[in-house]
Amino acid sequence: MGKNLRNIFTIVVATLGIFVAALCFNSTKVSAAAYTSEDLISSAQIVNQDKTYTYSNTVGVQYTWDTTGTGIQIKDGDTLTMELPNELRAKSSAGVPFDIYDGENNVIGQAVVNKDNTVTITFNENVEKFDDHTGEINILNGIGISDSAIVGNNNVEFPTMNGNQSSNLTVIESENNISKSGKLTTDENGDHIIVWTILANRRALDLDNMNVYEDVTQRDPNLTYIPGSVVVNKAHWTGNNQYQKDELVPNSEYTLNENENGFHLNIPDSANQMYAITLKTKVPADLATNGEYVFKNQAQMTWGEPGTDGETVRESASGSVTSDITGDNSGSGSGNINGAVKLTKISDDSESTLAGAVYDLYKVGNDTPIKTGLTTDENGQINVSGLTPGDYYFKETTPPNGYQLNDTEIPFRISGNTATPVSIEGKDDPVGEQLGSIIIQKIDLETGEKLPGATFVIKSTSNPKFEPKTVTTDENGIVHVSDLPYGHYIAKEVKAPNGYTLNDKTFEFEISAEDPTPSLITFENEKDNEELVDGNFSASLVKFDTDEMENDNYIGVPGAVYGLYDADGNIIGSYMTDKNGHITVDDLVPGKYYFQETLPPNGYDLNDAKIEFEITDSDIDLGHLITSDPKTTTGGGDGGNTENPDTDGNGGGGNTEKPGTDGNGNENNGGNEGDGGLITNPLDPDNNSNNNNGSGTGNTVDPSSPKPPYEGNTDESQTYLPQTGTQSGILVTIVGLLALTSILYFRRRKV
Repeated sequence: MGKNLRNIFTIVVATLGIFVAALCFNSTKVSAAAYTSEDLISSAQIVNQDKTYTYSNTVGVQYTWDTTGTGIQIKDGDTLTMELPNELRAKSSAGVPFDIYDGENNVIGQAVVNKDNTVTITFNENVEKFDDHTGEINILNGIGISDSAIVGNNNVEFPTMNGNQSSNLTVIESENNISKSGKLTTDENGDHIIVWTILANRRALDLDNMNVYEDVTQRDPNLTYIPGSVVVNKAHWTGNNQYQKDELVPNSEYTLNENENGFHLNIPDSANQMYAITLKTKVPADLATNGEYVFKNQAQMTWGEPGTDGETVRESASGSVTSDITGDNSGSGSGNINGAVKLTKISDDSESTLAGAVYDLYKVGNDTPIKTGLTTDENGQINVSGLTPGDYYFKETTPPNGYQLNDTEIPFRISGNTATPVSIEGKDDPVGEQLGSIIIQKIDLETGEKLPGATFVIKSTSNPKFEPKTVTTDENGIVHVSDLPYGHYIAKEVKAPNGYTLNDKTFEFEISAEDPTPSLITFENEKDNEELVDGNFSASLVKFDTDEMENDNYIGVPGAVYGLYDADGNIIGSYMTDKNGHITVDDLVPGKYYFQETLPPNGYDLNDAKIEFEITDSDIDLGHLITSDPKTTTGGGDGGNTENPDTDGNGGGGNTEKPGTDGNGNENNGGNEGDGGLITNPLDPDNNSNNNNGSGTGNTVDPSSPKPPYEGNTDESQTYLPQTGTQSGILVTIVGLLALTSILYFRRRKV
């Protein structure tokens, strides 16, 4: 009996040992590999290195990762973490994961920009079917400029498996004098409200008699102003991205007039002080919690005394806050600066300015003047502000005393991307002298862009004693040619602007007593057709404002992101339009291509039509491919500066500015400028601009829908597969059976 029992015990122990071994094997700690830039990143760079950025801008970054030849086999749960260079930082819009795809549109992982200034990719099981991996991750949202970046040129170094790679980052000081941001929260009763913060006189300029105007229903009728909620604090910057609220401003130092929709705040002795002004608005609960609605708001600021046009200098700042199911979401804001122009009236010899000249101001495409009776002051100047982007011209209606009328159009363009007024000149000849003048304008043949640096020679065909004049177009693409005696003349271009071919046409005009100032002469130039190095070719794209094009105003739109694809839909690169709305791609070989917009500029709707073109052996430069975007019908897209204000509105504590893309073309970076966006699958474009994008095989595709804020795992320590409750229970049971069997065995032997 004892022998049989021992045999049974041996079998039981062996069987249980197998179970225990199997379970112990399954519960062994399995580590997920944590890779860094030095392991897998083959290249990294700032997407747009030619752009100038402010500390409020978003910076686009492109990473290329590659396991080829490394012997690394990526597994489910493996992570790849890239630390951002010191000059860059995660923004408030960081933390939203986006999918990484393979060449067959399978999700092989997720990427996220983390608040600790890293970017993490977490791979899933789909990645294990590949031996080698290579792909790009284009991050056009969620990365900003840190305080470590200096004003000027910064050498930004990205660590890679091939050593550090450098990119240029040019930072300039922001020209915005006002910005606005908002935070969605609840009041003491649990009702949903937005606390808005306006930073007025951001640059601490000497702006006496400052006025701030607020009408919360102007942009969004779903906002309700809360009277008595305005709090005014002095403020100062503690860093490039941080400001500090200081003491409350006494009521005696400002005047506040409220109405049901907002307020008018006047600070007569504002001087060079920055102010943080908070106000509150009620919002409907259903819109505050649906996760989709965007609340929009705008503030206006003026300062100083009215100019000759009866208006004071004005800037506006637009803010937007996206609703969220958590009831806590910071929005974006911008300093949207309408353009200004300064006309200076001078004598024909340029030695004195002329007061008393009267002009009308026109917008191109409209024969009715938008302003009349504008008169040069004692300095010979007319200043007009609040001009929307477009082409304009002045036309003199009354000359100064003692001078002849010069009714030649004086053209200029408002680009909308700078606060600096456009400076132009008007010239008059004295009465009694048989002299006249002409204005020559140089523009791009296809885009209408004003071109500086074109040189012309003016010759007389009727007066052999006339010395030919050589003149060059200024920064506005125009040049005044004065002191022309009555007679017949020809104008001929002798030097084209850089990058353009010479216009060999000859223009003739007559200066006479009946018409001493003939109409404006316009020379049009084509892009240079010079063959590129190594027999490769180039293509240029120009983005215009659709509404302005309908009025024959060709206004370039900055901040639009386009993908360039080959005939098979493979992406070649991602490009953003510059301040003039231009994209130029060099080093293209013959073949079929197309551009496709993947992110519209702030304030515009997406135009995802393919812009197809073909390069043949006979082509050298295709000139410009032209496209346009319509303005958004909802008034959205207000990128720019965003702060994260105190919600109590009573000051104290530091406030970190969480800027977005400059809404004036900086873009969005990237972009001015909202906050950048995505590169989409050319076969299935998506107009959602709240995500980034990456791909596993170099194909950039649609990211997933936005998810709640999430911090990716950047812990490089081992991660373990946990034991399940069932496994632990079975293991305890088996150990118990072993113990019980042992007890019975030894008790049996004792008996």
